[in-house]
Amino acid sequence: MNSPDGGSRDLKSFHLIVLILLGLGVLTSLGEIYAAEMMNRGLAILDEGGDFEDTSKQADTLAQSFNGLGIIAFILTAIFWGVWKNKSCKNGWFFYSQSARPKHFADNPSPGWSVGYYFVPILSLWKPFQAMAFIRDQSSGHAATGPLLGLWWTGWIIRNFFSRYTASIHDDFETTSGAAVYNNALMVEGLITIITSFPAAAVIHQLSGAQKRKAKALGLVS
Repeated sequence: MNSPDGGSRDLKSFHLIVLILLGLGVLTSLGEIYAAEMMNRGLAILDEGGDFEDTSKQADTLAQSFNGLGIIAFILTAIFWGVWKNKSCKNGWFFYSQSARPKHFADNPSPGWSVGYYFVPILSLWKPFQAMAFIRDQSSGHAATGPLLGLWWTGWIIRNFFSRYTASIHDDFETTSGAAVYNNALMVEGLITIITSFPAAAVIHQLSGAQKRKAKALGLVS
């Protein structure tokens, strides 16, 4: 059986770029947490009858700066993660074509859909995970990631749902207590982003290594 997507592809550069961008996302999340905590301190000063203006301006400036950096980091991470996953899936199909398996399974994802499923409502809840599992299975089996793959996907789902919750309360507060609730939600969202970045980085690092070892075993690279 021949792979429809050609031979094996080197992932080293995309692997490293995604890891760097995940690290940048962690740093921007730390900044957003600090800005939200600063805003809460200012709200406490306001409740006590103090001057909130200076603290508010500083917190707003910090929040806008880190939020802008966070958006840029997220967009770039999504782009390079998608490119990495597309190429990894193509490698998976190539490895599959070199195996003794006699037929194509209809539920195996195409390289395009391995990325496209992220943008399809409902299917985005499990199909991207299945695509990553296909990459894992064709690279070196379950041992390539162990429980990390499930941990990464669980964290991704939790982060998405909490991000939607935070966005839903953005314009709903009219009191200092309501603003504090929003700031606390921002801090929790930032903490979730930081925590989930580590299994994401571990998954992409381990799968990239597994694919390199598989290519070596097949004599495709030295």
